Amino acid sequence: MKRVFKGMAAGAVTGLLVLLPVTESQAAVSHLKSDSGKSYKGCKNSVVMWRDGGKMFAYSKLTCSKRQAVVRASVALSGENGKTFTKSLDGCKLAKTCTSKTISLKGKKNWTFRASGDGTASGPDWGEGDLSWPTSSVAHVSYKYA
Repeated sequence: MKRVFKGMAAGAVTGLLVLLPVTESQAAVSHLKSDSGKSYKGCKNSVVMWRDGGKMFAYSKLTCSKRQAVVRASVALSGENGKTFTKSLDGCKLAKTCTSKTISLKGKKNWTFRASGDGTASGPDWGEGDLSWPTSSVAHVSYKYA
């Protein structure tokens, strides 16, 4: 009988450990926002923003259909029309994709947070400047912190 109770207790603890990460990830997903910009020269920006605890987090990713000489992923996160602001620019050489670092800001109640991903790429056969991409290629998301 004692072995049965030990087995049931071990099973219950294992079940809780298995369910705990699922519950936490579901909570994080409920505060997840993402968007993609329009494709430009075979490359597409995307941005992901989420809330976790008392902070807002964001990162961006630039994905190209072909390998590029340089792929730059850029993300910016602001709170309440720029009262708080942070950004990150990361580059990857000879790549199809590049992901920025994850950035964060402290959450403030009733503030609107905005994140944008406006990466660029340099291809071997691109004749014009590669740093001036159309605004339609920029990915945007916003989140009302309540």
